[in-house]
Amino acid sequence: MRGLKLLVLGAVLIVMNVTPGNAQKIKVGEPAPDFTVPSLDGKTTYRLSDFRGHRVLVFNWASW
Repeated sequence: MRGLKLLVLGAVLIVMNVTPGNAQKIKVGEPAPDFTVPSLDGKTTYRLSDFRGHRVLVFNWASW
């Protein structure tokens, strides 16, 4: 179940559209800012802080 949550979180992050004007500047070594994303079915909301203390891998890719 936890693997599924991480997979959904990664998929939603890929779909999210973050423009440079909305991006926050973070220095290397600082914690990532907390954010909230809905699940693909819209029934659950995931927060980055829910995974505090665990490794979170975010796949970021594009094809154009």
